[in-house]
Amino acid sequence: MREGDSGIYYGADHELGYQLTMLRKTRQSSWYRDPYLYAIWREIGSPEESDPWFSGYSTDERWMHLEPSQTGIRSVPRGIAVQAPAAEVHRTTFESIVRNRTDLVETEAGWLLPVTQQERNGSLVDTEDRVQKAASFLRELVAVGL
Repeated sequence: MREGDSGIYYGADHELGYQLTMLRKTRQSSWYRDPYLYAIWREIGSPEESDPWFSGYSTDERWMHLEPSQTGIRSVPRGIAVQAPAAEVHRTTFESIVRNRTDLVETEAGWLLPVTQQERNGSLVDTEDRVQKAASFLRELVAVGL
């Protein structure tokens, strides 16, 4: 996560946390990476089918999608948000995996892979490695062709 051409990290709403952008240049107007998604992408072997580059505002949702299913993930304050695949052929496989996992929570917005956290100085801080947890989940999806 400590990579980047500029070394500049920018947090959504001007706060460092779990929704960051890793600037390639010195301005937000260029292409950038989400350091959490980038670290997850690297951990699963940097698949060419997924694109860890983004543009837009730091407050925009940044989803990294798997091919061919378009299953998406993104870093959120409480863990890793998971977007189920839209196509029925992939959704059935996704739902069978979800049923066998105890660490996924269904929410109004989709699914959440919560990360264990502890309060420190008024903020929630991960006590579990969100990159490793998300990478493990994605490896499971990729193993079944999602």
